[in-house]
Amino acid sequence: KLVFLQGIFSVFVLIVLHLRGANIFESVFIYILIPIITFAPLTLRITKKAFGANKKVIINWRLVMTNAARFWGLTALSSVYLGADYFFAARYLSDVEITAYHFSSRLFFISYVAYFSYVQFQAKGITAELHLKHPQRIWMVAKGAAGIGILSVGLVLVSAIGIERSGALEIIGARDLVVTPLILLATLYYGARVFRDIGLVLIWNLGRQRLLYAVHAIEVILCLLLLKLLAPGFYRDWE
Repeated sequence: KLVFLQGIFSVFVLIVLHLRGANIFESVFIYILIPIITFAPLTLRITKKAFGANKKVIINWRLVMTNAARFWGLTALSSVYLGADYFFAARYLSDVEITAYHFSSRLFFISYVAYFSYVQFQAKGITAELHLKHPQRIWMVAKGAAGIGILSVGLVLVSAIGIERSGALEIIGARDLVVTPLILLATLYYGARVFRDIGLVLIWNLGRQRLLYAVHAIEVILCLLLLKLLAPGFYRDWE
């Protein structure tokens, strides 16, 4: 319910900002503020329940802050990796090209939601102890999520091709929204991400933070280096 409310709130705010106009800093600040506002009542309720109990709550704040900092670092590294392409897109692509690029990325994000939500739900019971006693259960979750992911990516690809050939985009004046090379590249990217995302969720649940940091660090380094080398050439080929 909270995620649904956050989505409705986000769309409403974006419409308001679009109609009245807003600079980039104001837009980013407000958009970041939306999830904070949405989840604030639940956070306050939990805090009140914890500190309002008759028994004194003993909290190891050092442990809490240490764990929070570790997971924040993982999230920050993941965000750099997932958002680096938009930095280079803004550097090398025109407004029309950025729109087509963003549409391709967001369209295939539908496939990501399908398998990622599944693996998150199924991986709730996966722990280091389960890995030692029943490793086959982890493989069952991984195989099921991989099957859903590949199927979802394929369905999105077929849908994108169908949208392009139907002529529907020309009717609404968005003929350049679907670019075939971008759709094919997005298919390869999100197809590879199926296995990457599933692996990271399972590693996260097993508590292997150091391994996660190593994987994310390698991703960020390779991502930035390859984009630096390949983005200029890709831009020239597009033109």
